[in-house]
Amino acid sequence: MIGTVGVIALGTMLTGLLAAIAAWTVYHVFHLVTSRRAPDARADSGPVPAKRFLILIPARNEAAVLDRVVQSVRTLSYPTSHYRVVVIADHCVDHTADIARSGGAECLERAGGQGGKGQAIAWGLDRLRADPYDAVVILDADSIVHSSILSVFSRRLALGQDVIQADRRVLNADQSVLTRLYALAQQLRIETFWAPKSDRGLSSIIFGSGFCLSRRIIAEVGWTAFGVVEDWEYSLQLVRAGHRVVMARETWVSCEEPHSFGQGYRQRVRWASGRYVVMARYGGGLLRDGIARRNAVLIDAGLTALTPNYSLLANLTLGGLGLSWLGHAYWGMWLPAAFLAALVAQAAYAAIGLVRLRPSRSFLLALIAAPVYLCWVGAVSIRSAVWPRSIGWAQIRRS
Repeated sequence: MIGTVGVIALGTMLTGLLAAIAAWTVYHVFHLVTSRRAPDARADSGPVPAKRFLILIPARNEAAVLDRVVQSVRTLSYPTSHYRVVVIADHCVDHTADIARSGGAECLERAGGQGGKGQAIAWGLDRLRADPYDAVVILDADSIVHSSILSVFSRRLALGQDVIQADRRVLNADQSVLTRLYALAQQLRIETFWAPKSDRGLSSIIFGSGFCLSRRIIAEVGWTAFGVVEDWEYSLQLVRAGHRVVMARETWVSCEEPHSFGQGYRQRVRWASGRYVVMARYGGGLLRDGIARRNAVLIDAGLTALTPNYSLLANLTLGGLGLSWLGHAYWGMWLPAAFLAALVAQAAYAAIGLVRLRPSRSFLLALIAAPVYLCWVGAVSIRSAVWPRSIGWAQIRRS
């Protein structure tokens, strides 16, 4: 009897998991097959509207890399009289502030209160509220930007777009197999998911660096995201407040990524733990509100918050396939076949994205290590779900 009950319970669990995986897979494929380039996505010609920008760079003990981003923004193809660069040195115990000032940026030093990127941004905005800017641009200390970024943001602000995210790339993509996989995964996600959502009038997402907020957004919403994944949290808060994030793929920000599994473990656990918190806090509420108000942007944002990332989805599908195969003597081959079909659909989805990206040979060869990468992501996800202890804001270990 116990054996029969166990088989029934496992079969029911796997059937429910299969239904969820099928829904998540269809959701991803839907955005891919219905994608279209928005008419204004390449609006990069003609005179540039004279918008004034406040560039904020929150930094915590980033002396090793800060000068790189400061020099990047000091040489933009935009009038220097129309932007101000301010580094927020948050609880720093190194020479971050000195390097900021020697590089030509202003620096505000924050020592009180709780440390954190979201807290630093809110603190900086409060102290600079009298600045006559039209929009704020947030950059990470380990990034560089394309010289056109302010010109592109200025044009899009003139089009009435209040929240704009530049394309995000990996600065050290050629450093290791892992950074190549990061770069591929990130660009695949943008190409097949975030950009299509934006182009169809839905909301994309803030990636934490290289995004622009109009002064109207700062006045209406302010900065109210203080979790460990403040970018995800703030993106959903904006949607709840009636705004959407637009992607500007004609310009980019490039950020440094960990080049080894050990180096990136803490960062990925932090992100995964924070993602679960945001999922529980916002996903269901946005979905319910969207259905009640018949608002497609809210519905889509809720579904996005409740949908696992592509790597986790693949791991869940592989796990379901393995368990269903072990029990096929009890429920037949239909369940393993269904999980396999979902896995094939996900592989086809990734293949279409790769065809669109046309990566170089070295990046394609890095896919040989994709199974190891998936196992690592799966381990990070399990660790974050089982032991969701908060990990605070800290830079990755440089080498």
